[in-house]
Amino acid sequence: MKRAVYLSILGVVTAVCIVIGIAGRVGRFAFGNHYGDLVTLDNEKLDAFDKMDFDTSVLDVNIVNGTKYAISYQAQEKLVPKYYVEDGTLHIEQENIRNVDKMWNGNAKMHIEITVPKEAYLEEVEIQANVGDVKLDGTKTKQFTCEAQVGDVDIKNAELGETDIRADVGDIDIRNSVLQDAYLDASVGDIEMREVTLQDTEISADVGDVQIDVAGNKADYNLDLEADLGDIRVDGKRSRSHIEEGENGLYDLTVCGDIGSIEVNFTK
Repeated sequence: MKRAVYLSILGVVTAVCIVIGIAGRVGRFAFGNHYGDLVTLDNEKLDAFDKMDFDTSVLDVNIVNGTKYAISYQAQEKLVPKYYVEDGTLHIEQENIRNVDKMWNGNAKMHIEITVPKEAYLEEVEIQANVGDVKLDGTKTKQFTCEAQVGDVDIKNAELGETDIRADVGDIDIRNSVLQDAYLDASVGDIEMREVTLQDTEISADVGDVQIDVAGNKADYNLDLEADLGDIRVDGKRSRSHIEEGENGLYDLTVCGDIGSIEVNFTK
């Protein structure tokens, strides 16, 4: 009981601190053109690349499939991202703003969209996003790394090799995708995975729920699930706060939650 009370207090304090931090960093958002008028680039062709490296301050990042390598963006003049392809790597860089005053001009949210040919299989995608959502649709890459400070990470129809996703404040949502050797961490936010094919996977959630629908057989996985404050359910059956099942599975599935429930379902 004392442990549960302690964790509750810890969770509240953590959440309050994060909210205060966000307020200090992004709470001053306002309409206007302090950083200039909106600049738009539409479907500009890029040289071919097999790696991507993003470092953005206030920008939604979208990676989609298409018929060519291309870039589109909408951003205020002083926040227009720099981009170039060098040695097979697409670099996206945006000015680092210590105190973000604005992310929107009118009702237009700043964003960048990178189009990759549908048949392309990338070597590596690395994303460092300060404020903004990250979305992948149909991306195939051998290595994927994403650190999102404030914003959601949404992935669908993807094939990701070695995967490392960390979200400080925001949800992680993955659907209809294949992940190998994955590590997911959400400090404050839910993790939801639907119709995913997993190999070795480790998930950590400080404050938030974890829900996983694995497109596979339970017998193929060694389970290690622990919830300090929250329920655990496997295939609809409620269990104790710590589950260790399986020794001869092909893959390890480890989930650790501090405050929030854990639900794992197997669809085969």
